[in-house]
Amino acid sequence: MIATSTQRETACLHPERAGLSALFRDLKGGDQVATNKPAPDIYLRATIRLGHDPSNCFAFDDSPIGISAGHAAGLIAMKTPDIVAPEAELGALRHCIASNIIAGAQAVGLMVVPE
Repeated sequence: MIATSTQRETACLHPERAGLSALFRDLKGGDQVATNKPAPDIYLRATIRLGHDPSNCFAFDDSPIGISAGHAAGLIAMKTPDIVAPEAELGALRHCIASNIIAGAQAVGLMVVPE
Protein backbone atom coordinates (compact mmCIF):
# COMPACT_ATOMS: atom_id res chain seq x y z
CA MET A 1 0.00 0.00 0.00
CA ILE A 2 1.24 3.45 -0.82
CA ALA A 3 -0.03 6.31 1.34
CA THR A 4 1.06 9.69 0.01
CA SER A 5 0.20 13.33 0.47
CA THR A 6 0.29 13.69 -3.32
CA GLN A 7 -3.05 13.63 -5.13
CA ARG A 8 -3.97 10.05 -6.00
CA GLU A 9 -4.12 10.51 -9.77
CA THR A 10 -0.64 12.02 -9.90
CA ALA A 11 0.82 9.56 -7.38
CA CYS A 12 -0.38 6.53 -9.37
CA LEU A 13 1.86 7.55 -12.26
CA HIS A 14 5.13 7.04 -10.35
CA PRO A 15 4.95 3.28 -9.59
CA GLU A 16 3.33 2.75 -12.98
CA ARG A 17 6.21 4.42 -14.84
CA ALA A 18 8.75 2.50 -12.75
CA GLY A 19 7.03 -0.82 -13.52
CA LEU A 20 6.20 -1.37 -9.84
CA SER A 21 2.39 -1.09 -9.83
CA ALA A 22 1.95 -4.84 -9.36
CA LEU A 23 3.85 -4.68 -6.07
CA PHE A 24 1.25 -2.50 -4.37
CA ARG A 25 -2.29 -3.52 -3.48
CA ASP A 26 -3.60 0.04 -3.44
CA LEU A 27 -2.62 3.69 -3.25
CA LYS A 28 -4.19 6.31 -1.01
CA GLY A 29 -3.63 9.94 -1.97
CA GLY A 30 -3.75 13.13 0.02
CA ASP A 31 -6.92 14.16 -1.79
CA GLN A 32 -8.70 11.13 -0.27
CA VAL A 33 -8.50 12.33 3.34
CA ALA A 34 -9.92 15.36 5.13
CA THR A 35 -6.58 16.33 6.70
CA ASN A 36 -3.25 15.61 5.01
CA LYS A 37 0.15 14.94 6.60
CA PRO A 38 1.35 15.68 9.27
CA ALA A 39 -2.09 14.50 10.44
CA PRO A 40 -2.18 10.69 10.68
CA ASP A 41 -5.30 10.36 8.48
CA ILE A 42 -3.65 8.99 5.33
CA TYR A 43 -1.78 6.28 7.24
CA LEU A 44 -4.83 5.35 9.30
CA ARG A 45 -6.94 5.08 6.15
CA ALA A 46 -4.30 2.83 4.58
CA THR A 47 -4.15 0.49 7.59
CA ILE A 48 -7.95 0.24 7.67
CA ARG A 49 -7.96 -0.59 3.94
CA LEU A 50 -5.35 -3.28 4.55
CA GLY A 51 -7.19 -4.62 7.59
CA HIS A 52 -4.15 -4.33 9.85
CA ASP A 53 -3.57 -2.74 13.24
CA PRO A 54 -1.35 0.34 12.77
CA SER A 55 1.16 -0.99 15.33
CA ASN A 56 1.85 -3.88 12.93
CA CYS A 57 2.53 -1.58 9.97
CA PHE A 58 5.53 0.40 8.76
CA ALA A 59 5.68 3.93 7.42
CA PHE A 60 8.59 4.42 5.03
CA ASP A 61 8.78 8.16 4.46
CA ASP A 62 11.36 10.62 3.22
CA SER A 63 10.00 13.72 4.92
CA PRO A 64 9.78 14.96 8.52
CA ILE A 65 6.06 15.60 7.99
CA GLY A 66 5.54 12.01 6.83
CA ILE A 67 7.50 10.59 9.76
CA SER A 68 5.41 12.69 12.14
CA ALA A 69 2.21 11.43 10.46
CA GLY A 70 3.32 7.79 10.60
CA HIS A 71 4.29 8.10 14.24
CA ALA A 72 1.00 9.83 15.12
CA ALA A 73 -0.88 6.98 13.42
CA GLY A 74 0.98 4.44 15.57
CA LEU A 75 3.01 2.92 12.74
CA ILE A 76 6.68 1.98 12.97
CA ALA A 77 8.33 4.93 11.22
CA MET A 78 11.31 4.41 8.91
CA LYS A 79 13.12 7.47 7.51
CA THR A 80 14.37 6.94 3.98
CA PRO A 81 16.71 9.18 1.96
CA ASP A 82 15.87 12.70 0.91
CA ILE A 83 17.81 15.70 -0.31
CA VAL A 84 17.70 17.14 3.22
CA ALA A 85 19.58 15.39 6.05
CA PRO A 86 17.39 13.85 8.79
CA GLU A 87 16.46 16.29 11.50
CA ALA A 88 17.69 15.60 15.03
CA GLU A 89 14.21 16.19 16.48
CA LEU A 90 12.88 13.23 14.51
CA GLY A 91 14.97 10.89 16.65
CA ALA A 92 12.10 10.18 19.03
CA LEU A 93 9.60 9.66 16.21
CA ARG A 94 11.45 7.41 13.80
CA HIS A 95 12.68 3.94 14.58
CA CYS A 96 15.70 4.14 12.31
CA ILE A 97 17.15 5.81 9.26
CA ALA A 98 17.75 3.64 6.23
CA SER A 99 20.09 4.42 3.35
CA ASN A 100 17.34 3.32 0.95
CA ILE A 101 13.96 1.61 1.07
CA ILE A 102 15.47 -1.86 0.51
CA ALA A 103 17.86 -1.40 3.44
CA GLY A 104 14.91 -0.16 5.49
CA ALA A 105 12.84 -3.22 4.64
CA GLN A 106 15.78 -5.43 5.62
CA ALA A 107 16.29 -3.53 8.90
CA VAL A 108 12.73 -4.22 10.02
CA GLY A 109 12.69 -7.84 8.80
CA LEU A 110 10.39 -7.36 5.83
CA MET A 111 13.01 -8.50 3.37
CA VAL A 112 15.87 -10.94 3.48
CA VAL A 113 18.67 -10.77 0.95
CA PRO A 114 19.89 -14.23 -0.08
CA GLU A 115 23.57 -14.83 0.48
